[in-house]
Amino acid sequence: MSDYKYIKIKEFRKYVDKVLKERCPRKADFDKERDKIQDIIVAEGPELVGKMFYLVIQELQHDVDTACDDLFSDYSYERLEGLDDRATKLAQFLHDRTRSDRKIAAAANIEKGRLNRVKNGKIEDLYAFEVYSLAKAFGLKPSKLFDYFYGDGPRPVVGV
Repeated sequence: MSDYKYIKIKEFRKYVDKVLKERCPRKADFDKERDKIQDIIVAEGPELVGKMFYLVIQELQHDVDTACDDLFSDYSYERLEGLDDRATKLAQFLHDRTRSDRKIAAAANIEKGRLNRVKNGKIEDLYAFEVYSLAKAFGLKPSKLFDYFYGDGPRPVVGV
């Protein structure tokens, strides 16, 4: 994963420039907006963590789902399995609330120890591609999870 995160931060910077060039054809406007983006990146740190990704995409007034698909579609994940139609209502109700961290981490392709450290507040943030894969593993649009974690979006409901 370490190579992936370094490759993705470089791709993200190129992606930001591409979106900015489309949005700001005049060099003065481009430079002004790029400085704002650079301030966000400096404030949040050099790694492609979820919060920095979200703030930059919001500043660009760009679609989170499009950015995720453009940047992270090559990151592997497995969709968490649902229950079959014969499951009892109690089983259906409890299903998403009783998944183990191990199963979630494996499905989202996140190291289990890292997921636990973020969950317990020992590490501040997931990488942006981990938020993407977590959303995909649960069958959510990535924007729903990014809005919930870093914006003012409601808690996404899984399986509804």
